[in-house]
Amino acid sequence: MDWITIEGTQLEMIQNKSSIIPEYNLKITYEDNLVGKLGESAVEIILGNLVDATNFDNQDNGDGGIDLGWKKYSERGVQVKRGVQVKTIYCEDSRLLNRKSCFKNGEIMNNDLLIVMWIKAEENALRKNLKNAKQVKIRLLGWLETKNILVPQNKLIPIALKQGAFTQLIQVAKNYS
Repeated sequence: MDWITIEGTQLEMIQNKSSIIPEYNLKITYEDNLVGKLGESAVEIILGNLVDATNFDNQDNGDGGIDLGWKKYSERGVQVKRGVQVKTIYCEDSRLLNRKSCFKNGEIMNNDLLIVMWIKAEENALRKNLKNAKQVKIRLLGWLETKNILVPQNKLIPIALKQGAFTQLIQVAKNYS
């Protein structure tokens, strides 16, 4: 299985930085933010120097629907509105996910890759347990290139994801970076 383990000082840093949420944003919780940033950090580990580092300063969905940008553009100072959208799901059993996830049309239109990560919750565990966890295991559930997706207006679009190893995902990402 393709699992990423985040622990130690890296996990503590993500836990601490995820607590910074703008007061005016009542829709996002610490737990939601932490789950999302853990998934983005895991994708950053997989894709390595192809993507920019996870942005912990942007906590209010003001990222334009792009979670991780392509490093080749940021290194040249080019403002490109394309990248990688990461959806991280926290639940007990991956079968509950049906290998599908829903993305907003803006997320599809603004990104080259959609990636779904899964954090396995212990039975009856609450999201709050992640705040004090010493180790978090995150699995790559699937990914999809957006170039051939037709996007209807203002709808959540269920996407059938390609299952594949890290190496397949990295090969596809190299086409964009």
